[in-house]
Amino acid sequence: MPNRFRNNPIASIGLACCAVLSVFTILVLWMNGPTGDEMNAPIGVAIAAVARHFTAAPSFQNAGSDRADLVATLHLAVDIPLLLAFVALFWRATFSPARLSRPALAALLLAQLAIGVLVDSTFLFLLAAELALVVPLRSALKWLALQIALTLLVRLFTGWFEGEHDSEIVRRMLGLGVEIGFYFLAFGMACIAVLEQRARTRLSAANAELNAMQAMLGDTVRASERLRIARDLHDHVGHHLTALNLHLDLAQRQADGRVRELVDISRELSQALLAEVRRVVVHERDDRPIALAQALATLCAGVPRPAVRLTLEEPLAIASPSTAHTIFRCVQEGLSNAIRHADATLVEVSVQCGVDEIVVRVSDDGSGLRGRPEGSGLRGMRERLASANGTLVAADRSPRGFALEARLPSAGAAR
Repeated sequence: MPNRFRNNPIASIGLACCAVLSVFTILVLWMNGPTGDEMNAPIGVAIAAVARHFTAAPSFQNAGSDRADLVATLHLAVDIPLLLAFVALFWRATFSPARLSRPALAALLLAQLAIGVLVDSTFLFLLAAELALVVPLRSALKWLALQIALTLLVRLFTGWFEGEHDSEIVRRMLGLGVEIGFYFLAFGMACIAVLEQRARTRLSAANAELNAMQAMLGDTVRASERLRIARDLHDHVGHHLTALNLHLDLAQRQADGRVRELVDISRELSQALLAEVRRVVVHERDDRPIALAQALATLCAGVPRPAVRLTLEEPLAIASPSTAHTIFRCVQEGLSNAIRHADATLVEVSVQCGVDEIVVRVSDDGSGLRGRPEGSGLRGMRERLASANGTLVAADRSPRGFALEARLPSAGAAR
C-alpha cells in the first residue's frame, strides 16, 4: 500500500503542525488551567456561566476554589475531545479530499470551523491553510470569507453577552483584524505550496514522457533506417549483381580452358554474394520489436505521485510502431488523468499480448468521474483506438476509483 504521508507532503506537514499544536494546547490547559484566551472563547464563556450556576460566588467564607476547579475540569472535559476531533477531521479532509463528496467535505470543514471559532481561534490559522489544500481557489476564498464573518459575529456576540464596554469590543475587533491578516498569510502560503507541488509533479511527468518518447522514437528511426538500407541493397547492389551474373553466365558459355575455369569461380562467387545480399535484405526487412517495455517503465518511473505499479507480459514484443505508439498514448492518458484529476494514491498499469488482441488496463483508486462527462483526452483516445480497429471501455470502479481498458488487434505483436 502506498505511503500516504510520503505522497502528500504538504498535508503531512499540516497534520504534524495540527497535532503538535493540539498536544501543547492540551498540556498547557492540563498544567496551568484555562487562560484568558480559553476563558474569552465562546466555550469558555459558556463554561463560566455553567460554573456560576452550580457553584457559590467567592466571598469571605468561600474563596471560590470550587468554581475554579469546576471551570478547569469542564475545560478539560470539553476542549480535549474537540481538539482531538479537529486533528482527526484535518487528517480526513486533507488526505485524498477528492474521494469525499461535496456535502461530506463541507460537513468536515464546518465542524472544524465550529471548533476553531468556539474553542480556540489559533486553529483557524490551520483551517485557513487547509482550505487551499482541499478545495479549488474560488471556493476556498468563499470558505475563508465565511470563516472571517463567523468569527466576527461570534466575537461581537460574546462581547455583548459578557456586557463588555464599547472600548473592549473595539479592542476585540482590532485583535481580530490582526488575526485576519494571518489567516490570509497562512492561506497564501498554502496556495503557493500547492501550486509548486502540482507544477513539480507535472514537470516530472512531462520529463518522463519526453524520455519515454525519445526511446520509442529512436527505435522507430532505427527501423526506418534499416528498411531504407535494405531497399537500397535490393534496388542497387542486387540489380548490379544480377547483371554481373548474367554476363558471367554468357562468358562461361563462350570461354574455354583455363579462362572457363576462372569464369566458373567468379560466377560462383557472384552468386554467393547475391544470395548473401538477399539474406541481409530479408533480415533487415523483418519486423523487430519496439522497445515499448523500456518506454513504459521510463514513463511510470518518472511520476513522483501517485505511486505507479507496472505489470507487463514478458516478453512484450510489439513490432508495429503505430501499435506501440497507440499503447503508449493509452498509458500516458491514464496516468495524466490520475495525476491531474483523480487525487489517486496508486495507479496500476498492465499490458497483455494475447493471441488475437492486446489488452491495456490503467486503473487508479482516486475519485473517478462521478457522473462528469468524459474529457477531450478520453475522446481522443477513443478516436485513436477506433482508427486502429480497437475499443476503449472507461468507467468508475467500485467502491472508488477509475479504470480504462483498451483492446487492439494483435497484428502488431511480434510472435
